Amino acid sequence: MRRGTLSGFGFRPGLIPGSEVAGRVLAVGDGVDASWIGRPVWAFTGVGGAYAERAVVRLEDVTELPDGLSRSTR
Repeated sequence: MRRGTLSGFGFRPGLIPGSEVAGRVLAVGDGVDASWIGRPVWAFTGVGGAYAERAVVRLEDVTELPDGLSRSTR
């Protein structure tokens, strides 16, 4: 997918692959409680976008990660 070999399946150049991300919330949109900022989360991005340095996701697709769960710091 990263090599662009799946164009026959509808994937086009410029697509950022990956469907899941984990990290900390940096900002929230209108109508979202600001207490989300700084929380460790996992989120589903849909069919792409997770290989990006930052991602925008719907709150409905976000799960807060529990305390004590080990996390990669890469």
